[in-house]
Amino acid sequence: MMPQLTGMNFYGDLGFFFPDDAGRIVFVTGGAFTPIATEFLDRVDNERTAARRSEGSALTGGPMLNNDVLRSLRYILKTDDSTVAAIVGLGGGAITRTEVAAFMKEVDEPGYATCSHRLMACFLDGLIVHRRGLQEGAMPAPLEKIVTNNVVLKKLRVAFELKDSDVIAMMADGGCPVSRSELSALCRVPSHNNFRAAGDQFLRNFLRSLTTRIRG
Repeated sequence: MMPQLTGMNFYGDLGFFFPDDAGRIVFVTGGAFTPIATEFLDRVDNERTAARRSEGSALTGGPMLNNDVLRSLRYILKTDDSTVAAIVGLGGGAITRTEVAAFMKEVDEPGYATCSHRLMACFLDGLIVHRRGLQEGAMPAPLEKIVTNNVVLKKLRVAFELKDSDVIAMMADGGCPVSRSELSALCRVPSHNNFRAAGDQFLRNFLRSLTTRIRG
């Protein structure tokens, strides 16, 4: 991490002072979820690789950071920090607007805070209630201790009422096709023989496709 300097800033400065070396930069990214980052990565031709980030390391295997998912969903919903906090409350959690603002910051920004699995689970459950209403008489399901990519996928399908055909179509439109059998494997319980873990790149593509579907 570089305090007060992003990878985009560094690349720009290097290109100005040492243009011959700028092409040697390799970008390691956990995904572009802002218009500026997306435009930047679309513009440059440098080699890049997607980092799988977990709580233990920015470069080891594991799901995307909960902050990445939360930030992306806030953008998809066209909402503000206060509403995000309210959605967490609908899922049984408690969080302030200030804490949400800290989750929205980039990892290397001052004031950044990590969104826990518990709060992420509360947000996803709350999002279902926010969009579909509270089912009368329904018993609340226990919160997931670990929010995996598969959990995010399944919860968002419920929240946005996405049938298999909807997911298949929007992924195909986004240039990342998935078959019905592959989607079924991603939505099974981990103990099932045909269960398949959702990778970081799949979740990024899913969120990007969902953004297009909701925001156009």
